Amino acid sequence: MNKILKTVAKWVGASVLLFCSFSYSNAQTGVSPNLVDMSTGSSQLTMTGTVPYAGTGGGFGPDGYSPGYNSSTNTIYFGYTQSIVAYTYAFSLALQNSGMSILGYNYGWDYLNEGMSSGNLSANVNFAAINGTSLHSKSWTLGPTVGWTTMSGTETFTSPGLLASNISNFSLSFSGKDSRFWGGYYGPQVRNPSLSLNYTFDVCSSNPLSSPDCPGYAAAYLTQQCNANPLYNPSCPGYAAAYLTQQCSINPLYNQSCPGYAAAYLNYQCSINPLYSTTCSGYETAYFNQQCSLNGLYSINCPNYAEAYAKKNILNISTDTTTTTTTKTVTTSTTEPTATISSDGTVSTTVSKTGDSNVDKVITTTTTTTNSAAAPAAPVQLTQPQQTETKAITTAVVQEQKKEEKKDATTTSSTGGPSSSTTTSSSTASSSKDQPKTARQELQERREAAAKAKAVEDGKNLAENIGKAVDMEQQKMVQNVVLQAMAFVPGFDAYGKVILRDKPFYPPVEIYKGQSNVDNRVLGRRMFGPTDQLHNEMVNQQYR
Repeated sequence: MNKILKTVAKWVGASVLLFCSFSYSNAQTGVSPNLVDMSTGSSQLTMTGTVPYAGTGGGFGPDGYSPGYNSSTNTIYFGYTQSIVAYTYAFSLALQNSGMSILGYNYGWDYLNEGMSSGNLSANVNFAAINGTSLHSKSWTLGPTVGWTTMSGTETFTSPGLLASNISNFSLSFSGKDSRFWGGYYGPQVRNPSLSLNYTFDVCSSNPLSSPDCPGYAAAYLTQQCNANPLYNPSCPGYAAAYLTQQCSINPLYNQSCPGYAAAYLNYQCSINPLYSTTCSGYETAYFNQQCSLNGLYSINCPNYAEAYAKKNILNISTDTTTTTTTKTVTTSTTEPTATISSDGTVSTTVSKTGDSNVDKVITTTTTTTNSAAAPAAPVQLTQPQQTETKAITTAVVQEQKKEEKKDATTTSSTGGPSSSTTTSSSTASSSKDQPKTARQELQERREAAAKAKAVEDGKNLAENIGKAVDMEQQKMVQNVVLQAMAFVPGFDAYGKVILRDKPFYPPVEIYKGQSNVDNRVLGRRMFGPTDQLHNEMVNQQYR
């Protein structure tokens, strides 16, 4: 029910809707209730010019100076002075803005003007404009009567009537006096006054949403929807703020002005990289993993701690050292070992059979088992290389040595003497440094590389085997191998494998040609005679 309907309903005590007719047209007509009924207690209705009075007229004394009003009988009593009693109904702002037009009004009252209640009496209806001027006024002279007389009728304004928007109020007033000037209420009497309005109003003017045909319906509908939800249309006032609020509620990262943006941004960065901030939930774990990846010795809890410890303390190599083995072929090809160190410190490799006894001493045959708990890892065993491969490598070395000796002999013969092949020590060292490596030197380097790779393997296997040893005896066996590995120095006996090439010490000529050797027998007997004699006696005693 819109404001106008509520106002009309209020006129009738909110119980009856006073419309003469209803239709689906925009124009609605109706009749208001009695707007000068004091019993309704309407705040818009006032009555002025009376004093309370409980009598029924007449009387003596000072009463009669002002008209009296008996609310129980709804009657006005005039006294000995000329007075005006007025009922004034003020138009509310709601009525003024309703688009209502006052077509006319209906009036009525009862009055008595005879005998002991007589005098002069008149009535008046007036509609006052907002600016104070009169929009409509009508008066009636109420002459002598025989008993109570009813006065009623309808007044119609010329079309289109009075606009409620221009009306400030209307009033129904009565003016009377006891013409005999008697003390008390001996003047005319008026009871049950009534005044109702005949009106019409345009529903669209008060409520453009009452019909899609109303002018301004689209604008009113847009306003209604925007008030209900600012996101209804981008043209709604407050749309930008509402849209920002909506997007922020969906995702606080939508805009930096969103509440909770800082916390959401921190969580987002932490999800990408826990090391983004020390306040990230996974920062400690990520930092620990980072440090372990940089240095396995950062903590004993690092997963690669055993590997890093073995490299540094057993093998005496840095954690970032990478062993590269170069393989070359002399006469027979051999396979270089490939050492792999796992994260737990275990070294796995393929056995390199080089033919070198020192290298072969550190070659270990590793035995694996499917159940590490039931069968602990066996200690590292030192084995000898296969004889066939050793023989092949040895044969290659001998052949290489013979080739070099033959080459040296040829060089010596062609030069004709030692003088042509003899140089200073400084020039020899310089020329040997610039010369390409011989097969034997390359083989020696390969042996040293194989020994180093095998030492890495043994160290890693030992680090793992120590942890798997189940009793003291096994630990002792593993520790013995650890000691051997720690004492091993690759190439320590390289000097024993060096084969010196023979060189002609003296030229093949006779130094004492044409001379006879001097044999000083007398000197020999003096120096060695007694010794020879004792020796002969000792030899002869064994036969005795």
